[in-house]
Amino acid sequence: MSRTAALLCGLILFAASTTTAQTVVPPEKPLAPGQVEARDAMVMLRDSLNSVTAAGARLVRGVGPTSSTAWLQARARSLATACTRSRTTMVTVRPVVEGGKGTSQVQLNSRKNLLASMTALDTSLTACEKTWKARSSAADATPIREQGPSEVVSLNNQAQAFDTKLAAYASALGFRLPTMGSGTPADLR
Repeated sequence: MSRTAALLCGLILFAASTTTAQTVVPPEKPLAPGQVEARDAMVMLRDSLNSVTAAGARLVRGVGPTSSTAWLQARARSLATACTRSRTTMVTVRPVVEGGKGTSQVQLNSRKNLLASMTALDTSLTACEKTWKARSSAADATPIREQGPSEVVSLNNQAQAFDTKLAAYASALGFRLPTMGSGTPADLR
């Protein structure tokens, strides 16, 4: 065997060994219609919560001793609007969760936990809406400067805790949700 033939055989064997070492990940199985409805509703709710955390982040980022009252009021109005929008979305999503088709004990427990979290989060969003709407029209912006950042952190923590329960419920139903804030549908990853 000539050197060229031996080298060619070696290259072929090397190429074959690297090709077989590749891992093929099969796509996720298609979702049932009930799973699609639940996933779409949960992603819609998560997106509305993202708007709340984003509005809160914009407010916190700009709060300072030199921030104008008009600027702070505009950020407060934006946060109030995001809380209102999220509450409205929760009203449309709640029946989807309540009417979930899951019958296993894990699914039932996860649904129960999620519904309890939805009730608690709705209370927080109602308070957010009321508080920030009032602050957006108040002449004095001191409460926004002094209490705003800590209240936003608390609201964000509640949104993150809720997101954990939302992901657990999705998992119990047999699908994954995209990471909060990723903007990528789970079935496209």
